[in-house]
Amino acid sequence: MSHKALLILGVAACLAAPAVLAQGRGGGGGPPAGVGQTLNRATSPVQSMDHGSFGRDTSQRAQELRNADHETRTGFGAQQSIDARVEHDRDVRDTRIQDRRIDAKVKADTRVRTTNQTQSTFGQDTAARAKLQQDADVDTRNSFGAEQSTAAKVHAESRTTRDDDKDRKRNDD
Repeated sequence: MSHKALLILGVAACLAAPAVLAQGRGGGGGPPAGVGQTLNRATSPVQSMDHGSFGRDTSQRAQELRNADHETRTGFGAQQSIDARVEHDRDVRDTRIQDRRIDAKVKADTRVRTTNQTQSTFGQDTAARAKLQQDADVDTRNSFGAEQSTAAKVHAESRTTRDDDKDRKRNDD
């Protein structure tokens, strides 16, 4: 049976219960107590009840129960939706906080790597420049020394030549 059919039967049973109980209290409509007992149809509440109003009442109460059930389900669904939204927002907020932490760590790691790389590059450049400067100094000293040596040789040779010329002149005189 469907949910609605069970609900309608339950409502009908609740509405019919007072009439059935009234029959059992000496109203003449109770169950037979013995073989010779008959139903008093003139005073029976079931006989005197308007079946149309019973149907309308049952239908109205069933509709009220359906409406109440619908309102309850709607209210429950709305609350569940609100709770899910709050939970989702909390999860999103937690995720954003975690993402910010991860981003900050990545940036810090990148800065450290960049700084280390920059320092390493600077150190390598400085070492290379120092080596070039040292090589240039050695080359300059070597060439200066060679020039001085050449100049000294030229000067010594010219002095020797001059002294030789002076000696010749003296010897000639």
